[in-house]
Amino acid sequence: MVNPLVKPFWDKATGSWQYVFRDPGTMKGAIVDPVLGYDLIAGRNRHDAGQGHRSAEFTFLA
Repeated sequence: MVNPLVKPFWDKATGSWQYVFRDPGTMKGAIVDPVLGYDLIAGRNRHDAGQGHRSAEFTFLA
């Protein structure tokens, strides 16, 4: 992935950015979410958040 396309998304509730990366050559992508599992009521991330789901890879449909 030499020149990935990056789309940022602002999450007002957590005050953080999430990103979707896409490789235009292969149409594969990934999601980066620094607050995966954020519990708004508790004001913190769950300890089990992301267990077995540390990354997400997918293929975009044209």
